[in-house]
Amino acid sequence: MKKKLLLIIIIILMLCLTGCSSEYNLTFRGNTVTEEIVSTIDNSEISSQNIANQKAEIKLNNKLASFIENDQYVFEDNNTIVYDKKVETKGDKKIVTLRYNYTLSDYLDSKVYNTCFDEAYIGNYENGFLIIFKGKFYCSGGGQVKVNVKTDKFVVDSNATSISKDGVYSWIINKSNEDNTELFLFVTNEEIKKNNANTIVLVILILVFLGITGFGVYYFLFRNRNKVTDKNDDFGDFKF
Repeated sequence: MKKKLLLIIIIILMLCLTGCSSEYNLTFRGNTVTEEIVSTIDNSEISSQNIANQKAEIKLNNKLASFIENDQYVFEDNNTIVYDKKVETKGDKKIVTLRYNYTLSDYLDSKVYNTCFDEAYIGNYENGFLIIFKGKFYCSGGGQVKVNVKTDKFVVDSNATSISKDGVYSWIINKSNEDNTELFLFVTNEEIKKNNANTIVLVILILVFLGITGFGVYYFLFRNRNKVTDKNDDFGDFKF
């Protein structure tokens, strides 16, 4: 129980450290799942926690500072595999980005997948691919989290809050819905044929171009032939 609680605290720190908005990005491409967690930390939050720790005479390291400075682990029971981590300073904020590439089966053992929702399911279903996250969301930390999912498969149905032009399906989790979330995305096993679509458009443009060019050549030759015929008619009755 204590271990589970500790994991939830760690995930909350990862996803929404300050009560501000954070992003959880998942990209499904082939059999690879790319996970990206972007957390924005206000410098004042770090200072406030330090002061609170000092007043309470807590000798433990500041959790936010520790999150920024130390490695973060990908799996529940593995203290060797860590996220690819980047820390940037923008004004009075620090942007911490954690990134890791999984196989699909490995992602099912990740901390976020197993900790943040009451129910999580990813797998094949009727010749398609189904993603479901539902129930109480434990990783908001009292703030807002934007969940973004992108896939190279054709999406049949979803309940996404918004869909971007480049095919990113997004959901917003905040205080109003964190106790009863439901995110689902159903895709076929067929990959989006962007290259084929571009080829079809290109072929159509070429055919249109050839059609216009052919009509122009035909019109030019037809008009010239009429001119030659007219000249022959003019000299038809001429006699020496």
